[in-house]
Amino acid sequence: MCIRDRYQRRVRGILGMAMLRTLNLMLPRLAQRLSSTGGARAPSRKFCSVASVVLGSAAGLTLVNCQREEPSESLTDDTTTSSMKLSKQELEKMVWQYEFTRSVENFVAACTGAGLVGADVLLISGTGLIGLASTVALCAGYVYSNLTPVHDGVFDEISDQSNELGRLRFVDTPQEMMMLMAMLAQQEVMEENSILPQNHKLTKRCVKVGTRMTEVAEMDFPGGSEWEFFVIDSAQQNAFVLPNGKVYVHRGLMELLDKEGELEVILGHEIAHVQAGHSAERASLMRFPNVVRSMYMLLVWWGVPILMDPGLWQVSLGGRLLFELPFSRLHEDEADAIGVNNLVRACIDPRTALRVWRKMDSGDSVVPTFMSTHPSAPQRLQKMQAMMDAQIGLYASHCTVEKQKVRQMLRQAAKAKRGEGASSWW
Repeated sequence: MCIRDRYQRRVRGILGMAMLRTLNLMLPRLAQRLSSTGGARAPSRKFCSVASVVLGSAAGLTLVNCQREEPSESLTDDTTTSSMKLSKQELEKMVWQYEFTRSVENFVAACTGAGLVGADVLLISGTGLIGLASTVALCAGYVYSNLTPVHDGVFDEISDQSNELGRLRFVDTPQEMMMLMAMLAQQEVMEENSILPQNHKLTKRCVKVGTRMTEVAEMDFPGGSEWEFFVIDSAQQNAFVLPNGKVYVHRGLMELLDKEGELEVILGHEIAHVQAGHSAERASLMRFPNVVRSMYMLLVWWGVPILMDPGLWQVSLGGRLLFELPFSRLHEDEADAIGVNNLVRACIDPRTALRVWRKMDSGDSVVPTFMSTHPSAPQRLQKMQAMMDAQIGLYASHCTVEKQKVRQMLRQAAKAKRGEGASSWW
């Protein structure tokens, strides 16, 4: 077990003991307040009784979670292969069960946070700041216990390890669930859209270019899943990828990117999202806005006075502006950086990326950047231009014919060394 894992296990134990200590300190004061108040404090009585039960159950669940062994994130070939044969109804049932379990976890967390804030308002400081600080501390400990480094998914030929991107990210979504949700989304996309046949010239071009880019990505999916490329018969200029390696490109974008190297930029960008595991991070981060909304609704229902009550829609908007959109823009920036690196590894001039994103810029967007899921075109081009000098140097030094052959041999040797087993792809 590495040092980070040992510290994360220790943090989980500390969180459990802290919740028990909070419960021990709070129960006597709750009992004293309940015994000394009459019918005039009925809302407080309802709040205290509910909060006591929830705090106790949450502390017990936390301790149980701290003592159990960490589940293995690897999937066997049999498990995933059998899952891929499931019908849409079976996949929907499995995904619903997971989402229900996650909703219960979010509700317990919201009850714990609301209990701490409400108890502080009614019993301790009267402001809720102490309870809010305790809630933030518990959240920070939980986030730390689930931090992992972001990798670009590309294995170094010498060290046989993927490159870290220099930041840590919060991921608590099981890998198996991401695969199941991706397979369900794949079935829905195939049902709701007209897909060009595999013998269509646009599909053949997409598969050829995509295969070239995935060879440099060198990713192994759990359970034998593999990259696949599809063209949607639509005039939209868009592309997207699912976590299980299924890439979809709209016909309109294929027709726009008609010069050599241009389609490689878009496919390299989409592949980069999977390399960095952005879908798992995004699904994990959505836990926090949901918990905050539930906390607010519980405090209102319990009758706890809230200073400067923002309203539910403002709480939801704040969660979107503070969590969903900033991380979405960060993921796009990371995918741009990894995508340009993929171009260099495929010996494609990285300056092609600048030409493609200028072509993609329609110039008619009126949405402010802070409310957008993507960086603005000028910001994107500015960041890409900043990395271009280093990438051009790598392109010039790595892409002679002789060096291409050596690098290909090293990649094949590294892949053979890893064997048939699936590597971590988060």
